[in-house]
Amino acid sequence: KNVSDTILVSGDEARLQILKSVDKSLARPGEVLTYTLILQNLGSGPITEIRVEDQTPTFSVFLDSSEVSIPTGLIISEITTPATGQSGPISWSFTGELLSTGTAELQFRVTIE
Repeated sequence: KNVSDTILVSGDEARLQILKSVDKSLARPGEVLTYTLILQNLGSGPITEIRVEDQTPTFSVFLDSSEVSIPTGLIISEITTPATGQSGPISWSFTGELLSTGTAELQFRVTIE
């Protein structure tokens, strides 16, 4: 069962929606959870200079991250993650533009302690 949450950020012509989901609602120590973040521009204008920040959940350690789908024109300029096996903040910074109706998909995995 997936568990999800939605965040909506609005500007003049841009509306960035971030949908975060996890692939399991329950996990035991040693199991891996995959978190997916879907960024979508719901507005009529492009969004520039996007920064997404997250955190490894309590009682978990960072395993890895990936960029599942990044549209043309949007460029990842920086990724910050904890070292594998550590906990802490995770962030992605973008340059370029996420055009109207554009979507980007990011993932990170953690291991339950």
